[in-house]
Amino acid sequence: PFALQAGNALLGNRCDAAALEYALVGPTLRAGRELLVVPMGAAQARLDGVLVPGERPLRLVPGQLLQLGTMRQGARGWLCVAGGIEVPAVLGSRSTDLGAGFGGFDGRALRAGDVLPIGAPDPAVAALLQELSRQQRVGA
Repeated sequence: PFALQAGNALLGNRCDAAALEYALVGPTLRAGRELLVVPMGAAQARLDGVLVPGERPLRLVPGQLLQLGTMRQGARGWLCVAGGIEVPAVLGSRSTDLGAGFGGFDGRALRAGDVLPIGAPDPAVAALLQELSRQQRVGA
């Protein structure tokens, strides 16, 4: 719970915002739009093949590939996203119960091609992303 809350805090999310939790080996994800994310846990993270530090915000632009590799210690990692992953709460949780087939993303494990619904980021985070985009366009 601490890693999830810390990742959400770094992004201006509510402490209970939904994130992507994974075990032992993380997923490979492609950004469909500009995002600010924080990989939490001890997985090796790569952005377009380049090793990036974890547990700090990363800006992703559309098309970029984020690979959350093998855990170096422990068993679980989390990917927090500015705005949180927009899934309905079931019985007070946004987690998926695979055995019961409910919660999370349609009550099932994620599959290749799934598109995760992302909520609106905190206004300050949205303004930061806009400014970063503007600076990139003008070459600052």
